[in-house]
Amino acid sequence: MEKLSFVICVDVEPEERAIDPKVTADWIGFEKTFEFFEELRPRLGDATGAPVHFSWFLRMDPQIAQVYGNPAWAVARYDRLLDRLQASGDEIGLHVHAWRWDRASSNWIADMGNQKWVDHSVRMSFAAFEQSFNRPCLSFRFGDRWLDNETLDLVERLGGRFELTLEPGRTKLIVPEDHTGVISDWSLVPRRPYHPSKADFTNCSDSNSRQFWAVPLSTFNPDQVLGPLSVDGEPYRETSFLQKLKRRIAVGDNCWEGFLDRADYQAILGWAFDAGQPDRPLEVEIYDGQVMLARVTADGFRQDLRLAKKGDGRHGFALPTPTCLRDDKPHFIRARVANTLFDLKGSPRPIDSAPLPLVEVDVLLLDLGGEPWLASQIIALAHGAPGMRYLATSLRSHEISIPVRRANLHETFANILNHPQAKDFVFQTPAELVARIE
Repeated sequence: MEKLSFVICVDVEPEERAIDPKVTADWIGFEKTFEFFEELRPRLGDATGAPVHFSWFLRMDPQIAQVYGNPAWAVARYDRLLDRLQASGDEIGLHVHAWRWDRASSNWIADMGNQKWVDHSVRMSFAAFEQSFNRPCLSFRFGDRWLDNETLDLVERLGGRFELTLEPGRTKLIVPEDHTGVISDWSLVPRRPYHPSKADFTNCSDSNSRQFWAVPLSTFNPDQVLGPLSVDGEPYRETSFLQKLKRRIAVGDNCWEGFLDRADYQAILGWAFDAGQPDRPLEVEIYDGQVMLARVTADGFRQDLRLAKKGDGRHGFALPTPTCLRDDKPHFIRARVANTLFDLKGSPRPIDSAPLPLVEVDVLLLDLGGEPWLASQIIALAHGAPGMRYLATSLRSHEISIPVRRANLHETFANILNHPQAKDFVFQTPAELVARIE
């Protein structure tokens, strides 16, 4: 069977986005992320039976130059760590932001609409990289999930060979800080590595394509991850008297508890717990009014549940919000212990359609620091796909410092390590992935 390749991109950068221009703080998140993946590397190697390589994308742009006095500050500060990563076969690339300090407002502006400034940011980063590593930068990710033809032209001229910014299917993005430029529509970007057309990098063209490789991050339609509505393998219908009767289990003699924490255009989240059987995960049914949407298992790890002594903490559930609910119409979500009339607290909860900063609602990405249940669903979907299979994902180096994100990272990689087909997995750099295709 063809291997499932994981391309993990770590954006190595300061803890905050709009950083204090007067504070030259260490990048503690990178230090902790380095430790996390270095400890993880041999365990993944044992589980997969293959070398394990990650990709690290350094900030070396004008924002770093202005605050730290040198765009290559991170290379000088963390030279020992970077030497170890390169000795392990990892890829070191560039992650460029177009932050520009605006004196009038005393604030940073993400100036993507200013092509001269974007070009300056890219040129500075590539020059600092080549001076630091004595070679051109091969792998590149632009910040704020933004890219245009002119920038890609420049990256290619400067020696870039692998572009890992694109997120196929994405059409919406909110940048919370001040910014310029139009956010790209990537709804038609291919979902596999391709040679971009010189006329339009979001398309591939045999007659007018670049030698450059675009390696899109892995995205999925929420309904694709959710799958068809079914119970016990059959389409769900509650029509018979017996089926209705089975649901009327007395709720007064049980030890169930739980809460519907969140329902918005991205996800439906909560937890359910049986104190009488603390090691048994409960099944939870999700409804829109009286219409059943899905049945999920509440077996995801949550640190807050473990601290609250809810068994081993593996009683959370997460469901990507189905497309049918993202229509700007009122919807009221209920979560119920399966085959009962026991609704979780917080039910019903209206769907919140307000978009969240820096997160799009039109596609799902493999988020290693997100809900472990959802990550497992995406990995299973990719593992079962035909042909050449890969999952490319990114995370910011600061995420390891956020307790819930750190707990999710540990849980997701524990699931990967214990996956019954772990020998089918391989962790590769962009160049190694492309070599499989060529």
